[in-house]
Amino acid sequence: MINRDLISVLSGLSAAVMLVDAARRIVFTNPAAVERFGSGLLNLDLVRAVRHPDCLRAVDDVLRGAPHARAVIVLEAPLRETLQVSVAAISD
Repeated sequence: MINRDLISVLSGLSAAVMLVDAARRIVFTNPAAVERFGSGLLNLDLVRAVRHPDCLRAVDDVLRGAPHARAVIVLEAPLRETLQVSVAAISD
């Protein structure tokens, strides 16, 4: 279960935030993530929202035990934009 205080803080951020579980399923999206990546992503594999290999590699690195990882990715649609991705593990 996700900590309510953590959800409250993440929900208020202007940056898009997604939490994924050990199977890379999306378990939380804040409003900024819903605006950027769409709704209906909960319980889907992260690849359904972000199909960029560098982003997925960063997530997989953290899932394999790295304390954090970063990537810079360029998304082409709906508008071309460059995103800085930061991935970190959080404890239960």
